[in-house]
Amino acid sequence: MRAAIIALVLVATATAEMPDCLDHEDYLAHVAVLHLPGQMEESGFTDLVVKGLRAYAIGDYYDYHGADDVLQVIDLTDPESPVLRGQAPISGNGTDQCLAAIDHYALVGGSELLVIDVEDEDAPEVVATMPWAASIVDLVVAQRLAYVVESTGTVAILDVDAPDAPVRLGEIAPPFDARAAALTAGRLVVAGDGGLATYGLLFDPAAPTLQGWTPVDGDLQHVAAEGHLAVAAGTVVVVADLTDPTAPVITAEDFVDQVYSCRLTDGVAWLGRDAWAAGGSLDRWSLADPAVPVLVGRDLTCGYPYDVELAGGHVYTANLGDYYDFCYLEGFHVYRGTEPASPPHLDRYGITIGYNEHYRSAVRGDLLYVPGTSDIDVLDLSDPAAIELVNSVYVMGYGVFGQGSILAGDRLLVRMWDLFDSRYWWDLYDLADPVTPTLVGGLGLDGALSARGDLIYESGHAGLAVHRLMPGGVLDPLGVLWPDTACGAPLFSGARGALAVGTYEVRLAEFDAAGGAVTVGNIPPYGDDVYRFPRDWEGDLLAVSHLNRSTWELWDVSEPALPELLHTEDVPGERLVRAMAIADGVLYVADRRSLAVWDIAIPSAPVHLGDRPHGTSEHDVWLHTRPDYLLSTGYSGYVTTMPYQCAQATAVEDEPAPAAAAAGRLVAAPNPFNPRTRLSFTLPAAAHVSLAVHDLRGRRVRQLVDGRLAAGTHDVVWNGRDRTGRPAAAGVYLVTVEAGRWTASARVVMVR
Repeated sequence: MRAAIIALVLVATATAEMPDCLDHEDYLAHVAVLHLPGQMEESGFTDLVVKGLRAYAIGDYYDYHGADDVLQVIDLTDPESPVLRGQAPISGNGTDQCLAAIDHYALVGGSELLVIDVEDEDAPEVVATMPWAASIVDLVVAQRLAYVVESTGTVAILDVDAPDAPVRLGEIAPPFDARAAALTAGRLVVAGDGGLATYGLLFDPAAPTLQGWTPVDGDLQHVAAEGHLAVAAGTVVVVADLTDPTAPVITAEDFVDQVYSCRLTDGVAWLGRDAWAAGGSLDRWSLADPAVPVLVGRDLTCGYPYDVELAGGHVYTANLGDYYDFCYLEGFHVYRGTEPASPPHLDRYGITIGYNEHYRSAVRGDLLYVPGTSDIDVLDLSDPAAIELVNSVYVMGYGVFGQGSILAGDRLLVRMWDLFDSRYWWDLYDLADPVTPTLVGGLGLDGALSARGDLIYESGHAGLAVHRLMPGGVLDPLGVLWPDTACGAPLFSGARGALAVGTYEVRLAEFDAAGGAVTVGNIPPYGDDVYRFPRDWEGDLLAVSHLNRSTWELWDVSEPALPELLHTEDVPGERLVRAMAIADGVLYVADRRSLAVWDIAIPSAPVHLGDRPHGTSEHDVWLHTRPDYLLSTGYSGYVTTMPYQCAQATAVEDEPAPAAAAAGRLVAAPNPFNPRTRLSFTLPAAAHVSLAVHDLRGRRVRQLVDGRLAAGTHDVVWNGRDRTGRPAAAGVYLVTVEAGRWTASARVVMVR
């Protein structure tokens, strides 16, 4: 039996506006967690309802000894600080309960109907129990009537005018087995195994009249309706036009599968679904044209969204997680999120990746080589918003997987793994035709490799072996560096490199053209901890991470003999750092659950910009920085592209405008600078702002801001690059800011 973990997630809308680049605070950002007392690790929520400032959630605990379930009452007065008020036992009511609310009562359906008085939020209690011949799988309440969907496929009608004494009035039998129901525009919409039907409620709500129905090839287990539209999901997803209730029209079908829950509001369908090895995802589909649903947003969640509620400008989900996917979400988790029309990434491409942690993907130009299960997928990244599979190269038979790849000049090295023989080796592919890698042969190496041109570095417990890759795939051994010392695979930056040596230090070295190396400095051990390996390098800034303490560090290695520690940061939840990437003064730190984004324009004082859950398991995530976007691959089975931030403007909450005199300056610090400076200014009122860098001839070098900003103080980082992404030349530049009638300027000096 799978142990399960469930969580309630709150998604709030972020409002900061950013020019050109997507604001990382618009990603799902974890802001709070509420752990539930008296529950075990595998506990959480399967269903919920939001009413005013309260949420009622069913907590399920699964183990081999049965279910021990409760109704939780949560105070959402401050959505980012939810408070558990009380709980009522509902044990023995089955494991698949459903929930509704009326007045100060909660109705819980399962193997029986329970009525729980929640007026005293700190001490809710069961006040009525109504035996049920069949299990209750869904229920909705309108006025003083409850419509109860039974596992037999019928819909019962209850009078709940006195909620603690419900009275059964009758039932209806749709022309298919009912699974779910929703209310809209005086109608009851029923979906089930094989169809979708509408019932009229205007004349006699206690005796719904069948208006019309349409067959559906699939089992619809969830339904949501708004106006004359309905969305139903289960083994398929359908959109239905209910304009003519006597003949519902299916306008779209099967545009996404594996859906656990759905809601419909303002023409946007919110679907909680399975994202395969990534856990779950919360998808938003625009139904502006019901015949052509358009995906406008997707956020991965660590767990499966089994229920979705939208209320008061917030989105609440009850996530069912998988114990074996390491989604330890045993309580309420609170997130800030995106507008439905602002997807948190440019594109995602589903691939089938092997089952071990060595699956790093190689990038060459606009092509990505992803070793997977029995093949190598070649993806075209020329349009990051539309990743395209251009080839799939078969590598071997059943049980053999490609587990990682690196580039060595114009050749591709792929690490292979035989599941049944438990052995590794590296295959060599020629890239004369980049779209069609051609197998040359095996290299006879099985350790971790790095490459610099035609030099191959093989790390192991006996030092770092150096090989030159000759034509035809022949290896010429050149020697061993640091013999009798355990080494990690080196990370290169120009002629310099860094590698973990003996796992207790990071050694800084200079590598010559012949493959030799001279140690020029080292980063000492972090107490009794060990380094996990260097992670990324930009200029003179080196990022490293730790194995046991779940920390990452930034080091200044401009003088390799005297490296300087600039900052140390602990990862929340003691999660291991799986990957790090640096691009234009922004650091990305990926652990098993989320991608954290940090502004490191001032490396000694990084600023946390936000988090985006990616929902992977314990396996690695690999990050690549590309022009204008970040590329992520990993065991989640997806390649993801997302824009990375080119300039940070601090979001300011609505507040009284500062005095106009405070808006008279544009300040740059540091100045002179190399390679980045922070530009600060204050707006007396919200306005459309243009912030640009020009050379002394008046030519525009970089447009940093071109959009509306709120009143208040803003900081924008110029990373010293021009509009093409190339480093600007040393010299004097003029920075100007225009906001309505107010303008200011500052001279800045870049030194190299």
